[in-house]
Amino acid sequence: MIKKLVPLLLLLSLCLITSVNAQNIIWVTMDWDADTDGVNDSQEWVDMLTDEGYTIDCRPAYWDELTEDKVAELNAADLVIVSATTQSGVLATDAAESDLWNSVTPPMMLCCTYALRSTRWNWVNNGDAELPNGNGDQGSPLMQVLEPEHPILTGISLDANNQLQAVDPTLGSGQCTFIGTADSGNGTLIAKTDGNEWIWIAEWQEGVEFYDGAGTYATNLRMTFSIGGHEVAGNGRDVNPARGYNLTDQGYRLFLNTIQYMLGVSITPGKAGVPRPANGTIEAPRDVVLSWRPGVYAVTHNVYLGTDPNDVSDATVDDPRGVLVSPSQTGATYQSDDLLDYGATYYWRIDEVNDDEPDSPWKGDLWSFEVLNFPVVIEDFEDYNDYPPDEVWNTWLDGYGDPTNGSSAGYPEPDFVGGEHYLEATIVRNGDFSMPLFYDNSAAPLSEITRTIDSSVSDWTVEDVVTLTLFYHGDPNNVAEPMYVVVDNVVVTNDDADAALTDDWIRWDIPLQLLADQGVNLNNVRSMTIGFGNKSNPASGGGTGHVFFDDIRLYLQDWQAN
Repeated sequence: MIKKLVPLLLLLSLCLITSVNAQNIIWVTMDWDADTDGVNDSQEWVDMLTDEGYTIDCRPAYWDELTEDKVAELNAADLVIVSATTQSGVLATDAAESDLWNSVTPPMMLCCTYALRSTRWNWVNNGDAELPNGNGDQGSPLMQVLEPEHPILTGISLDANNQLQAVDPTLGSGQCTFIGTADSGNGTLIAKTDGNEWIWIAEWQEGVEFYDGAGTYATNLRMTFSIGGHEVAGNGRDVNPARGYNLTDQGYRLFLNTIQYMLGVSITPGKAGVPRPANGTIEAPRDVVLSWRPGVYAVTHNVYLGTDPNDVSDATVDDPRGVLVSPSQTGATYQSDDLLDYGATYYWRIDEVNDDEPDSPWKGDLWSFEVLNFPVVIEDFEDYNDYPPDEVWNTWLDGYGDPTNGSSAGYPEPDFVGGEHYLEATIVRNGDFSMPLFYDNSAAPLSEITRTIDSSVSDWTVEDVVTLTLFYHGDPNNVAEPMYVVVDNVVVTNDDADAALTDDWIRWDIPLQLLADQGVNLNNVRSMTIGFGNKSNPASGGGTGHVFFDDIRLYLQDWQAN
């Protein structure tokens, strides 16, 4: 067995984002770190969108070489944003790669100005590849809006000349980058730079040839939106991130409006948005704090919360139906004084109020979440890292150095510089990580890992819990071996002999009464083992493989896990 490595290099900052919104946005970025701070230069953009409740799939450098298989991944997204932290030459190494990018079927927002050119993706007729000042930089000009009635301008304040200070000259290098033309061909020029004829925001509808004779077509809604300060030499290249965040508050709202427009989401500035927990969330805590982004005109908020969707949807100030839990509050968060019920589905709504506005109140959408139904979490694999002594295999003791035990907890030799970890960060049921358990019964009779149960979770009778549950995810390429769990000295074998071969997350329920009947003291559980092999008749010569585990919990009687 390979000795586990201790990382000696600082890990690269990865865009590993917890899913909180059903709509998936792929954020295309290179592995850029112009200011050498150890963080990808796109991270601030990604973090801000994540805070807005979006699910962001950000894998730096992954899209540098596009293939048919990767196009299929892009096609599964709801929106693709090609960030400004990319190089057009990498996005278009040749005509074939440009064609691949132009074949992507979901809506796409292109924020890399250089890629617009006819020598790259050929969205704009700019055959000489001219850019202002040779590199596209032109300070931080005002945005001149040409289509003020466009949906993305909803709720945006423009001056008498339909102009907007969308970027902040004090952020980053202060240099914005534009293509040297305002000719959007068969598209719609929504905004340009003030004082120059340079595209800032333009869109092309599905099926449209980008410009006459281009030979390239929009396979879905296409938008270009120039964002990010340039890390130009002489303008703080060593201290400013490449295409770093540079929007004003109004510019940021415009950017968010554009994302909502690209996703087909209604833009109503008076309404509350970005619910947290996100609509449809499961496993919300009993003391969950509700929060939302206020509508732009809101002064106070009416909070409705209850378990009957009809009551929550139809209640008003005059007819509260017992679900108007906080009328006329000023803050944009709410937490119930009482713990919510285990396993219950709650519905909530926020009405925004401003007595000085004729359209007030703005009735909110009906959102919902499901409260968790597991009072005890034995293990969720979120509290480990890649540094001693906090590696997973120091808690889940495996077969390292033991010839009779063929197990390994976690990846034995991850590429830390490449962004890998001891734990798995992609095949994850919940949170950021799951644990890979490698088994090799070809020489060892069994493969198993064991952890001591901490005293804080050793009482398996609290809240009348009835079920020990594990979630596992196998691999069809494994050689099947029996999967078992040992609680103290009681062995329970999975009924599915091919459990290790599953290619999806599977729930395994073990009744606590079964353990108690065989002698486990549920008031003081001491250890738990996960293993592969025939525990009752161990023998070498078996199979090999790996299975991921996540979310080991104690559940109540009436529960549903999704």
